[in-house]
Amino acid sequence: MKYSVLVVDDDKLVNEFVVEALTRCGYKCKAVFSGEEARQEFSQHSNDIVLLDLKMKGIDGIET
Repeated sequence: MKYSVLVVDDDKLVNEFVVEALTRCGYKCKAVFSGEEARQEFSQHSNDIVLLDLKMKGIDGIET
């Protein structure tokens, strides 16, 4: 079973690194770059795991 992971980080390099590493380990990943995008993703799809940056511009991780 492939677990789905949502990676939320406003730093593009960090986001890409985490997605690449998890994909190599067999996880199905989706990347978003803001709290707003994460909220939209939550309302449309179900994810098994969410990796969420706490300090982001706009809506931060805690508010998300």
